[in-house]
Amino acid sequence: MKYLLICISVFLIACNNNVSNKAQKVEEVAPAELRLIGRFDKSVAGEYRFTWPGSTIEFRFEGTSAKLQMASTRRVRFELDVDGVKKDLWVEPGVAYYHLA
Repeated sequence: MKYLLICISVFLIACNNNVSNKAQKVEEVAPAELRLIGRFDKSVAGEYRFTWPGSTIEFRFEGTSAKLQMASTRRVRFELDVDGVKKDLWVEPGVAYYHLA
C-alpha cells in the first residue's frame, strides 16, 4: 500500500493495472478517504481550495500510479512525499493533471 502526503488539492485519481496490461482500472478517491490538514475552503463540491501554508492532503492507495488534477493562478512548488521519499512538485498556471506516483 502506498502512503501519499501532499500539500495540494482538488481531484485525485488512483490507477490499477489489471491482469492484462491493456486494461486499466481508474478510481476516484472519495472525499471521505482524504485527510485534510489545515484550512481548506470546501464550499464547492469536489474542490478543496487553499492559500494557507501548512495545508496538507493525505490519502492511501494501492496500484501502480496516482495523479491529481489541480488549478493554480501561478507557478507554485509543493512538497510531495510518497512512501517516505520526498520530491518537489511544480504546478504551472492553469488546470492540469500531475503524476504523483
